[in-house]
Amino acid sequence: EETFGYSPGELKDKNISLLLEPEHAQNHSVLVNDFMKVNTASKHMANNRIVWGRTKLGEQVPIEVTLSVHEFENDKYTFASVMNVTDVGVHKKRFMETSRRLQRAVDVADVGIWEWNLLTNKVWFSSKLLSFIGLEHIAGDVTFEDWFNHIHPDERESVKLRLDRHLKGEDTYDIVYQGTNYSGVYRWFRTTGDTIFDASGKPLLMSGTLMSVDELKNLQTEVENKNQFLDAVLAQSNAAIFIVDIVKNKVIFTNSQVFTMWGYSLDELQNIIQN
Repeated sequence: EETFGYSPGELKDKNISLLLEPEHAQNHSVLVNDFMKVNTASKHMANNRIVWGRTKLGEQVPIEVTLSVHEFENDKYTFASVMNVTDVGVHKKRFMETSRRLQRAVDVADVGIWEWNLLTNKVWFSSKLLSFIGLEHIAGDVTFEDWFNHIHPDERESVKLRLDRHLKGEDTYDIVYQGTNYSGVYRWFRTTGDTIFDASGKPLLMSGTLMSVDELKNLQTEVENKNQFLDAVLAQSNAAIFIVDIVKNKVIFTNSQVFTMWGYSLDELQNIIQN
């Protein structure tokens, strides 16, 4: 009565088609008769169907209907459970929009997502993550070991140590490691994550991201090599060289010739410049 906007008792003895849209009402009696003819007591004939109902004022209302046929004193009855799903529909639409928005953001960011249930040891990897590490061909469920085995053998122990420390609540989970990619070639990856713990500190659920950082790691290595080369050149130069951050008024580099030629240590030179 509340769902369809009727007063208490107003629907008694009325035809059920009154609650349906006109185009559905025409076929309703035929469908109900078909349900009644099926000789299976207590069997659900229509389970969680969502259809449009019609209120007393003629407005549409989305309803979820479940029908079941039962026998009582040699007669068959159809029992209907009706639920207004207006709010469910709105929330579902919002959820779908949010999911699509999140999926677009993840695809643009080129990031894989994972989740690990530590109670059941079940893992879920997004399709992007599976493609990163060449596991998209696996039939059936993937496992934690499928990911762990893609890590370079020389780095598995250190990765596991960091993971164990995190699961004990002793460290964050942010690791850069080498692993095989979709071509079976070792490349650099970064995985980050966070864990939900129970009141006693037992880890329950861990989730996070995985991304390829091969280009960034190679660039970092190239910069470090160039810096080491430059440091070596400056250190071996016959000229006394020091570098000063003029904003902080602080010496950030000196070579050995500064001490040889002038006799100043780094700390002494620092005091001279600051004073």
